[in-house]
Amino acid sequence: MIQPGLARIARLVRHTPIPWRYVHVAGTNGKGSICAYLTAMLNVHGIRAGRFTSPHLIDRWDCINVAEEPISEWVFRLVEEQIAHRNEQDGIAASEFELLTAAAFEVFTKEDVKVAVIEAGLGGRDDATNAVPTTPTVTIISKVGLDHQTVLGPELYDIALHKAGIMKPGVPCLVDATNESLVLDVIRAESRRIGLHRGAISVTTVDGTEADWTSDEVHTALLEHVEPPEEAIIDDDDEESWASDSDDLFELEPHQRIHLGLALSAMRMVCKAMDWDLEEWHIPFIIAAAIRVQFPGRLQKGTIKSLTGRAEKVLIDGAHNPQSAEVLATYVNRRLRMGMEPVTWVLASTWGKNFKGIVSSLCEATDNIVLVEFGPVDGMPWVKPRRSNILLEVIKRMRIVHEGNLYETGSDILGGLRKATQVADGGPLVIAGSLYLVSDVLRLLRDTETADP
Repeated sequence: MIQPGLARIARLVRHTPIPWRYVHVAGTNGKGSICAYLTAMLNVHGIRAGRFTSPHLIDRWDCINVAEEPISEWVFRLVEEQIAHRNEQDGIAASEFELLTAAAFEVFTKEDVKVAVIEAGLGGRDDATNAVPTTPTVTIISKVGLDHQTVLGPELYDIALHKAGIMKPGVPCLVDATNESLVLDVIRAESRRIGLHRGAISVTTVDGTEADWTSDEVHTALLEHVEPPEEAIIDDDDEESWASDSDDLFELEPHQRIHLGLALSAMRMVCKAMDWDLEEWHIPFIIAAAIRVQFPGRLQKGTIKSLTGRAEKVLIDGAHNPQSAEVLATYVNRRLRMGMEPVTWVLASTWGKNFKGIVSSLCEATDNIVLVEFGPVDGMPWVKPRRSNILLEVIKRMRIVHEGNLYETGSDILGGLRKATQVADGGPLVIAGSLYLVSDVLRLLRDTETADP
């Protein structure tokens, strides 16, 4: 169950040495991508970096990443047992997420990580990740929206205040300037309260340029396509690779460019704080490393041919609130819809989520929708899916999609994917609505590949 508060996690980690520096990232949407971009930049620059994000995707330990690789199950089990023993011995009664967070901190120390990039799990102020006994080097607040209202509060103001709780006196905070003015006002007020003043800055350019904190203008300029300086070119292949990466940069969605800019600004700040060299000619190459990152479940293009026989690729995205659904819808409408061609959606939803808001953002009247239910979530027994038959009735009452285009297969996700493949008939197919559904689909794909001779 969810148990906000820092007392238990503080007791769990009080004996864990913390020799590493860290960047703390909070927000409703985009924080996982920012973490992935930043760790890729750090690692390619020769700085051993770790990443802790949640929820896990396939296995519980894949949320802890060192040097761009998930830690091994063996390492995780060893540390997990150590943390569980500490929890029982001291009578802490920590939650599952607190135990996982403590395990991540312990792994970073054992694996000689120099910089850890830590994503807040829920909110920020009272989240277990806010209990690192040292001060962060940088904090980042991504896009903030309505989600988890039962825990964080019913209004956007309440949620923004929780997210702003990761800020610390004397520590610069990077903020996504496309946030609503209310969110920015809350962050400004909190920064003044803790004495941060102008330490909080908004950054939205891909090259990490600092925008004026008082400006309402949103900068979305791309890094200009320039040739790498002579000293950076090793051979012709490198030069061709650079040109290709620059093309990829222009293919990024607007929100991805913002995330990249925030990550790059944090990279600059970390290197400055640690007195590590970061020359301007390094920047194109660390950006190239970041944009090669494929963060699973975020605009992920993949194949389900081994499951359904479908030859065409599908889009997999964990959009699970109206704000992230709007971003996904923009991408789908621009990249996948061809004229009046319908999109086929495979959707699931968690109890407590604004499913109506998600469907309203995603679906057109002629689309097909296949509703499913994700299975039990390892280490998070409180997370439950909404019944697919209930979701079906919700959509019928909304009258947003023709009833003849609605299907539901309950907990039979494989059956849902096969039904979606059938009705899509080669057209666009998108799996969305829940990161837990994404997890189940990716696990099905892995198990199928493992079973193949």
